[in-house]
Amino acid sequence: MKKIIIFVLLIAAPSVCFSQESPESSASLIAKGTDYVRDEKYDQGIAEFNKAIEINPGDENAFVARCFAYGKRGDLNLAVLDCGQAIEMNPKNSGAYHTRGLVYARKGMIDASMADLSKAIELDEVDKKHPTQLGIAYLQRGLGYLGLKEYNKAIADFDKMLEINPKTANPYLNRVAQTYRNRGLAYFRKEKDEKAVADFDKALQIAPRYAAALYDRSLALRRLGKIAEADLDLKQAAVLDARYR
Repeated sequence: MKKIIIFVLLIAAPSVCFSQESPESSASLIAKGTDYVRDEKYDQGIAEFNKAIEINPGDENAFVARCFAYGKRGDLNLAVLDCGQAIEMNPKNSGAYHTRGLVYARKGMIDASMADLSKAIELDEVDKKHPTQLGIAYLQRGLGYLGLKEYNKAIADFDKMLEINPKTANPYLNRVAQTYRNRGLAYFRKEKDEKAVADFDKALQIAPRYAAALYDRSLALRRLGKIAEADLDLKQAAVLDARYR
């Protein structure tokens, strides 16, 4: 059986609070840079964050924003340094822990990633100001637990994500669909195939062309003895993604 886990990495900018300031304030430059990053113009975004830091070297949010942009551009070591700087400035900056945790996951540093995501969750659970960020942290930590074969902990984190963000979507892949798919995968590995199929069904209701969910559902259906349905899912998955051929 193939092991396929989709990690949610750097898909949403960290929560940053902007104040109403002059056009060349650090806050306005961060906002402008964030728009560039959202449009995948990472160099331009980083240039704006650099200006923000020149204007106000003590603005922790500028470092978090640049950490995120570096991560998107693939400069993972620079990203870690920037989020570390933000944490030194403010140890309660949940966005810095969250973003660095995602970068660590991308670097394959799972223990460090889990520690940062847990800290981000701890901070965001207190103030409840950043529900989308909190939901993503639960999803990402759940993926970490899934990779570590700690399936009950993974399921608990996926449950929390769905509780916090029941309708969240993004232009890359609906995070709710991704959560259902990975919770289904956790159930499948616990040999709870009916629960697994139910979650794969929910993922596919949201994202009908989700090849990974189709492939995973085919495995669960096959183990339940539903061979024809399994073959159909596998065929559809192969059409959508060459990895399943």
